[in-house]
Amino acid sequence: MVTNEDLCDRIQVEEGVVLSKSERKRRFDQYAAEFKLYLAGELARRQDADGSFGGDPRRTSAALIALVLLGHTRRKGLRKRTVAKAVPWLEAHHDDPIADLALEVLKHAEAGESLEEILKDASLLRSIKKLSRVGEEGEILSRISNLILDQ
Repeated sequence: MVTNEDLCDRIQVEEGVVLSKSERKRRFDQYAAEFKLYLAGELARRQDADGSFGGDPRRTSAALIALVLLGHTRRKGLRKRTVAKAVPWLEAHHDDPIADLALEVLKHAEAGESLEEILKDASLLRSIKKLSRVGEEGEILSRISNLILDQ
């Protein structure tokens, strides 16, 4: 796993100059923001017309949680349409506990809870770890959660 400090060191090496710690952090934050936009776009491109991701509740839950962690809800964010399409599909699969968990994460985010508050839930962290093994959406969720938890 690449940590923030690893990326900052890599930025310094790639640039071929010695950068101050504050400049490395500024550049890292810039790269991280661009990377988050890229990942959200990748998720949006993978969504099926019915709102699911491959017709799989686990993949769709992973994608929804990833989008929420990136700051997208039905009310805000560039990918609010993607979120809005996933919600009814997951609600139709409410018998799956993972679908319920993803909807609960969205509910907390839309109620104004911070990422720190949402990620305090140990069961959510365990579920994120499990979902990280589910398709490309799980891989994206893993990358996002590592990026967020490492900051």
